[in-house]
Amino acid sequence: MEKTVNSVTTVYAYDDIDQLVSEVRNGYSASYTYDANGNRTSKTLNGTTQSYVVDDADKLTSITQGGNTVKSFTYDAAGRTTAVTVGNDTTTLAYDYESRITQITYPNQSTNSFSYNGLDTRVSKVDSTGTRTYLRDGVYVTDPVLSDGAATYTPGISERRSSATKFSHPDRLGTTERLTDTNQSTTDTQQYDAFGLLTSSSGSTSTPFGFAGTWGYQEDPDSGLKLLGHRYYDSSTGRFLTRDPEKDGRNWYGYCGSAPLVRTDPTGTVTLVFTGTKLKWFRDDDTLVDSVPAFSGAPGKGRRDQGQRGGPISEGTYSIDPNEDQYATYNIFAYPWAGYPPSPAWGDRRIPLKGGPDVPGRTGGYFLHGGEFVGSIGCIDIGPNDIKIIDKLGKLTKKMKLVVDYMDWNGTVPSSDNNKPVKWKEYLHQRQ
Repeated sequence: MEKTVNSVTTVYAYDDIDQLVSEVRNGYSASYTYDANGNRTSKTLNGTTQSYVVDDADKLTSITQGGNTVKSFTYDAAGRTTAVTVGNDTTTLAYDYESRITQITYPNQSTNSFSYNGLDTRVSKVDSTGTRTYLRDGVYVTDPVLSDGAATYTPGISERRSSATKFSHPDRLGTTERLTDTNQSTTDTQQYDAFGLLTSSSGSTSTPFGFAGTWGYQEDPDSGLKLLGHRYYDSSTGRFLTRDPEKDGRNWYGYCGSAPLVRTDPTGTVTLVFTGTKLKWFRDDDTLVDSVPAFSGAPGKGRRDQGQRGGPISEGTYSIDPNEDQYATYNIFAYPWAGYPPSPAWGDRRIPLKGGPDVPGRTGGYFLHGGEFVGSIGCIDIGPNDIKIIDKLGKLTKKMKLVVDYMDWNGTVPSSDNNKPVKWKEYLHQRQ
């Protein structure tokens, strides 16, 4: 997998379970190792290796280099990170009863403080830049920030501060690594490692919405921590500071199953990924909740046809609102390309997909749905699994993201010998 930003190409490699093991570009080389529970055990950066020491409860206790401890971590009985020590300097963190960070105290005794509403949403903070009060497009953790007292934001598009407007240029993951002014001139650049750690920058715009910022990842300048909905994330270690509040899966501290370029986690809980042949449902600790066959596009179409008539849904990130679940059997029949007598094309259930700013062309009119025949005209078809999957989604209360990433898919939507669609029943029978 490759990614080119500002004319610099980075090459990424993964292991057999899709954990990122290396990222290499000119002048930068990082590699990672993991234990059986998905904990990072080492990071080698440009030839220098740091080892990560993790206890039996998956808590990161220290980072060592050359046999010496360079950073250590302390936890309370609830598994929350309460102190981080580097050399003789210790930073402490305090929490409320909902495990939300309320205060950070730095070695020089300066502090950051945070307040929240009853829905876990951060509404204000006080740090070295002053007091920030957040106005959101709603009251939930996934609702985008529109202003913070220092700037106004059009999520994924622009921000305005001190009478100057800067325009974002997010990638497929929603990461903005370049800002331009009204003359289309580049004013700021940021480059991140795969886990969101800033590795280089230029310009003076202090945007909090850099790494995956389109989806609400918000970085605090003093601590470098990123707020991801319900939890705070440390991009330097690739881990959350607190356990998964749902306490499910094999690793409650892990981020996106160590596949940060494939998945995002705007709420700290769930990620959906469509790979071209499967729809996968992950928790942020890489627990695979479910995986079902899935296709997008008309028979014989493949990734090269995305965005074209009859082609599959375009790669990018889409949002799903569980409250928009629809019953879809009424007056909905297969398109003429099916070549069969009229029959339900969208199965029993469907749910809309709304494309984000990284989706080229059309961003609406897409659905996740079932149906009798394999494939669709741009939607994602999960065949007979529609009721099972959409029922699961309907039990959630918050919006989530679905990432379309075709990764290594170089095939086409299944078809018969005369290029007509295949029934799901026949396709699944052939796969047994």
